Amino acid sequence: MTDNLRNVALVGHSGSGKTSLAEAILFVSGKLNRMGRVQEGSTVGDYDPEEVERQISLRTSLLTTEWDGAHFNLLDSPGYADFASEVKSALRVSDVCLVVVEAVSGVDVGTERSWRYAEESGLPRLIFINKMDRPDIDLEQILQQIKDRFGRQAVPLQHPVEYGEGFSQLLDAIHMKLVTYKDGTSEESDLGEHESTAQQLHEQLVEAVAETDEELMEKYFSEGDLSEQELAKGMKKAVLRGELFPVIFGDAFNAVGIDAVLNAIVGYFPSPAESPGLEQELTGASDAPLAAFVFKTIAEQHVGELNFVRLYSGGFKPGDEVVNSSRKANERVGQIFELNGHERSELESAVAGDIVALVKLKNTRTGDTLCRKSKEIRLTGVEFPDPLIRVAISPEEKGSEERMATGLAQLRQEDPSFIFRYDNEIHQSLLHAQGDLHLETILKRLRERYGVCVVAEPPRIPYRETIRGNSEGHFRHKKQTGGRGQFGEVFLRISPKSRGEGFEFINSVVGGNIPSNFIPAVEKGLQETMVEGPLSS
Repeated sequence: MTDNLRNVALVGHSGSGKTSLAEAILFVSGKLNRMGRVQEGSTVGDYDPEEVERQISLRTSLLTTEWDGAHFNLLDSPGYADFASEVKSALRVSDVCLVVVEAVSGVDVGTERSWRYAEESGLPRLIFINKMDRPDIDLEQILQQIKDRFGRQAVPLQHPVEYGEGFSQLLDAIHMKLVTYKDGTSEESDLGEHESTAQQLHEQLVEAVAETDEELMEKYFSEGDLSEQELAKGMKKAVLRGELFPVIFGDAFNAVGIDAVLNAIVGYFPSPAESPGLEQELTGASDAPLAAFVFKTIAEQHVGELNFVRLYSGGFKPGDEVVNSSRKANERVGQIFELNGHERSELESAVAGDIVALVKLKNTRTGDTLCRKSKEIRLTGVEFPDPLIRVAISPEEKGSEERMATGLAQLRQEDPSFIFRYDNEIHQSLLHAQGDLHLETILKRLRERYGVCVVAEPPRIPYRETIRGNSEGHFRHKKQTGGRGQFGEVFLRISPKSRGEGFEFINSVVGGNIPSNFIPAVEKGLQETMVEGPLSS
C-alpha cells in the first residue's frame, strides 16, 4: 500500500491555475464526472465561502484520487504571499512538489518562493507550464527563464504543437508519439511531420538523463540512444536526487496534458517509502513504530476539529491508544477520514504514507507528533514565516475582551502563522499577521464564528525615556489613620550613567536614620517607576 501512494503538493504563484489543475486531475482520473470552475465557485478544492467569494485559495485543501494503480493525496496550496505558511505545511508532508507556472507571466515571485521552500525540504520537483491556450506565449523565453531561475536540470518531456487558442496536441519525447486531447481524453498517433522536432527533443532528454549516471553515459556513447526502460530508470534516479526537474506542458482548464502529469508522478517520482524527505530514524514502513505528524487543524461545522495527519511510519486504526509526544498526553484514535475537499470517507485504518483526518482528539494541535507509548518519537515541526504586519485590536462591544481572546486562541489552533498577545508596555492587544489579506480573513472568521467585531488601529508607539542630567527629589509621606499614624520622608538624587550600563542603586544613608528594612522598598519603587516612566505611562 505505501509503495503505491503519491503525496503531491501543488504550489506556484497566485493565479497560475493550481486549483484548476487539481480539478482537472480529479476529472481525468475519473473521480469527477464534470470539472468545476474557480469562477463559478464549483471546484472541489476551494469550497470555503470566502474562497468562493474571492476566487482564490486561502488554505490548503486535501484531495484524493487514483491513477494507474497509485493512490494520490493532492495538497492544493494557496499562491498568495499572505498564506505562505500553508505552502510550507503542505510541502512538509509531501514527497513530490508539483510547481505550476503560468505560460504568459512565467516564473513569478510566488513561484520562486515555493521553489525555495521545496528546495529546503529536499523534495523532487515537477514543473507544469499551464495555460498553453493563451495568446502571446513566448515559449523559448519561458523555458529559458525556467532554466535561468531553477537550473539546466529543468528538462522538457514534451513539446507543444500550435500552442495558443485551440491548443490540444503535444509531442511525447519519451514514447515518440503525437498525443491529441479532447474532453480530457488523449489519443496517440504517429509523429508525421513533427518527427524531426520530436527526435531533437528526445536526444536532448536522453543526453540529460545519461549525464546523471556513468553507466548510462557509457551506454549512450556506445549505442547513441537508451531504451525506454533505461530512460525511465535513469530518470527516476535523477529526479529522486534532484538532478533533473521534468517539465510538462498543458492547459488545466481544458484538461490537456493532465495524464502526462499523472504518468510522470507514478513513473518517476517517489512513494513515501522512497521519499528523500524522511527523517533519519524513520523507515516509511507500516510495520515500523508509529510516527505521525499533525500538519493542519480546521474546525468543521457539526463535526468539530479535524486534525490533518501524515503517517511517516507505522499505522493505526479506530480505538487505538496513542501518545502525543509533543504535549505528553494520551489520545484515543476515533474516526479516520479520507478527505476530498469537504467530502469525507471513513477508513478502517491508516498506514505509513497516508494523509488522513482525525476527529475528537482532545489535546492535539498543529505541529504535534503522535506515536506509541512503547517508542516515543518527536518529529520536526514547520517553521512558519515571521508576521509582516501588526495592528492593535479591541472589541467594538465593551466587555467582549475575553470572547475576543478566546476566539483568537481557537483560530490560532487552525492557523499558527499569526500571533496574538497583550503588550503591557503600550496597554494594547496586538495581532501580528502575514499581510493585509491574512489579517482581513482572521478578523472575518472571528466575527462570523464567535460574534466578535473588533476595531483595528495602528499600535501606540512605546516611547522610551532616559535620564539626561542630575536631579534631586524630596517626598514627605504623612497620613493620620488613628493611633500613631504614618510618616516617612525620602530624599533622592538621580544622575545618568553611560548608555548601556543599566540601573544602579546606591544607599547613601549613614547613621541609621532610616531603618535598613525600609531601604529595599525604596529601590523597588524606583524599579517599578522605571518600567513606565512619568511621561509615557
